[in-house]
Amino acid sequence: MNTRIRNAIETIGTPLMVLLLVFSLATPVSAIGAVSIVDSGIDANGQYVILENGDTASHTVDSITVDGTSTTVTTSIDIAAGDTAKVYLGSGTDDATAGVYYLGLADSAYDRHEEDMTITLADGSSSSNTVLWWADAGTDQTVTAGDTVSVSAYDAYTGVTITGYSWDFDGDGVEDATGATATYSYATAGTYTVDLTVTSDRTGSQTDSMTVTVEEANTAPVADAGADQSAVVGDTVSFDGSASSDADGDALTYSWDFDGDGVEDATGATPTYSYAAAGSYTVTLTVSDGTATATDSMTVTVGEANNPPVIDSGLDPATNITATVNESVSFDASNSTDADGDSLTYSWDFDGDGTTDSTNATATYTYDTAGTYNASLTVSDGTDSVSETYTVVVEESTDDGTTTTTEEPTTEEPVGGGSGSDGLSTESILAIIGSFLFLVAVGVAVKRIA
Repeated sequence: MNTRIRNAIETIGTPLMVLLLVFSLATPVSAIGAVSIVDSGIDANGQYVILENGDTASHTVDSITVDGTSTTVTTSIDIAAGDTAKVYLGSGTDDATAGVYYLGLADSAYDRHEEDMTITLADGSSSSNTVLWWADAGTDQTVTAGDTVSVSAYDAYTGVTITGYSWDFDGDGVEDATGATATYSYATAGTYTVDLTVTSDRTGSQTDSMTVTVEEANTAPVADAGADQSAVVGDTVSFDGSASSDADGDALTYSWDFDGDGVEDATGATPTYSYAAAGSYTVTLTVSDGTATATDSMTVTVGEANNPPVIDSGLDPATNITATVNESVSFDASNSTDADGDSLTYSWDFDGDGTTDSTNATATYTYDTAGTYNASLTVSDGTDSVSETYTVVVEESTDDGTTTTTEEPTTEEPVGGGSGSDGLSTESILAIIGSFLFLVAVGVAVKRIA
């Protein structure tokens, strides 16, 4: 569409979506001097009228008045008998040899869709004509595949009856819709030429085009804020929205609201946050693919910071516990406490084998073998656990009621060698045996001599 025409239409408040078309007048208007407008239209150079000299003599056009504004032709328009001249209403360069002229009217002169024009000849005679201009739904549009495109043609004509509007939305030459207004939906992305053909009770028809650019439909992203979490005051809570996705493969941006106040607290897929007060907080993640957004929420339950329990077993881990085999040893952790008032659980491992032997606050245990054992106690409030380990030394019991240790006895050897049960040295015992054997041998020998 000619820019000058479109600007003029916008000036008078006509909708932007217009396309000026010119219908040829069915019959020339008889005029004094026999010069009249026989056709009108618009092309790449702007609006124009075709003047025809129907007289048998040549005539010169000195001026043309448009809606009462007289405009002197820059170059006199000489029209021979039976000839025509093409006169543009805008600015340009006259070409008398080609019969082309420009009036040089400013854009503001085009203030109506129908313009009354008076042609004044050099001899003072004049003729009046009404040039009809009308518009269609002409401005280009950009839409998304699947969207509905709406178009409308100018239909407030004077002095002419429109007999039809024919729309071809995809440039295939086949009529897709009729009527001054129409709608159409494109299923596939691409650039389409939309042609409108208007017919009236005048001679001929007029066609104009506009372009519709159809873009691929966007698929909204899917937000994933992660699972609900629990934390305590002052803890650093980690969030992960990286499971969010976009079916079109578009890059995503992330916006987090950690406390439900509607204000963005962080960006990025994996931020962290620390809560200063206990409570239940709704965390909202908003992701965007640049066209559409999606949200997802999760809950963070924040509790007060926990105080661990304190063990009180009445025992000192630095002092050994002594007992005898088969003696019942008592343990008591019932005086253990928790500052938060949490219920406590107990786990005793009396023999250091890693297996829980009792879950009571108080317990007894009997060791059936002498030795040294590591007895451990673990107390938990459900959040934190504390432990202590005690050394238990178990000794053998003698018949007289005294105890002995399980250590192997050590025997000190006197100087010169080991000792027997009577305290004689090994060497003395061997000497006695040797003397005895010598005496026996002597006795046997004497008896034989006798």
